[in-house]
Amino acid sequence: MSEGKRVSGAVQVYSTQARDQIHAIGQRFFREMGISNFMDDVFCCVDELIKNAVKANYKLLLIMEHMYGMNARMNPGASPQEIRNAILDTLSDRNAYDNIAAEIIRRDNISGMVREVLNEEARHLAVKNRVYQENRAYSPDEREVLSRLKNLQKIRAGMKERDFKIVLTMEANEGVIYISVTNTAPILSNDLARILEKRREHRQCREEGREYEFFVNNIDTSESGFGLGYATIDCHLLNMGINPEHAIDIDSNRDTTVRLALPIEALMKKCDP
Repeated sequence: MSEGKRVSGAVQVYSTQARDQIHAIGQRFFREMGISNFMDDVFCCVDELIKNAVKANYKLLLIMEHMYGMNARMNPGASPQEIRNAILDTLSDRNAYDNIAAEIIRRDNISGMVREVLNEEARHLAVKNRVYQENRAYSPDEREVLSRLKNLQKIRAGMKERDFKIVLTMEANEGVIYISVTNTAPILSNDLARILEKRREHRQCREEGREYEFFVNNIDTSESGFGLGYATIDCHLLNMGINPEHAIDIDSNRDTTVRLALPIEALMKKCDP
């Protein structure tokens, strides 16, 4: 068993190609640890975390754009750099950011804007993934489809300008595999509370033998929340014989990092001979 092994990389666009690359790296990593049987469950967890990180970054960027407009109206003599600095100061103050973000989300339908960007991204990825799988160049019609995705183009330009990113790290150390997904956005207190509540609700349904009810009752994800994805992660961890309460850590300040802790020896014992 190899200890001290670490791989890390940034996710720019979460396409089929990126998923294949992450799965291949993870498969090699877990094979070296002797627990490749669990790669599919682990990959499903990572997949959920990356999709949540993408959504969170989009949400933050839209909130910041509205914060910029609010600051510009309230301080007409301020320079663009002064406004950006004021926004960064707000992001560093958890209570101030929670209050301002909650007002913007309620007033400006940020959840609806995120959904529209995600819908455009789905159309973009459908084309990109088809081209990748068929190993060919984009057709003129496909380029035309991509050129019409204005919301996605705008938000990706904003993310590039502000250096928003998602970083995935896998590390084996002292008998534990740590998998971390870090994104640029600080998590809102309401979003964290939603995650904890959905995990609690899922745990209660599971313990009472009615887990299916949880997923039936939470099909609607229109509020752009993250709780359902975390309940799905809990399912995969349980499938691996890991207690989700001990395996997931969420740390948020200016960035947000979600870390999975997977005990190598315990997983090795569960592998098929």
